[in-house]
Amino acid sequence: MCATYEITGVPDKFGLVGSVVTAILLGVAFAGFANNDLLHKCLRRCLITRETSYPSEWFGAFLQDVTFVVLHLNDERRLYGWPIEWPSEPHKGHFVIADPSWLNDDGTEAEITGVSKLVISASEVKWVEFLEKNWE
Repeated sequence: MCATYEITGVPDKFGLVGSVVTAILLGVAFAGFANNDLLHKCLRRCLITRETSYPSEWFGAFLQDVTFVVLHLNDERRLYGWPIEWPSEPHKGHFVIADPSWLNDDGTEAEITGVSKLVISASEVKWVEFLEKNWE
């Protein structure tokens, strides 16, 4: 036998509709908390945890530092650009880099003409540099 609960002050005609609306609102609220690290941010302030809501430190670094990046590839090339999308794990998925250009050994850029975005496998990336915001 299932337990039933009744909220006083809510008319019976809102039973099913109210339940559906409540479920949707709670789902959206919890998704917002999880995707924006709001719950864990409060827990960190209370010294309850040091964790984040993000699937990995990798993913959190991209969300916290919205800036141009340099991807250091396994074959020693370096790709410069603006990350539009990034994988949630370091070795699975792909990066989508807008306005990409190659960085030469002397630090100069070699633009990739005619290309607005470049998709590159995360398994090809050794590490990522987040550049300082110097365009403001």
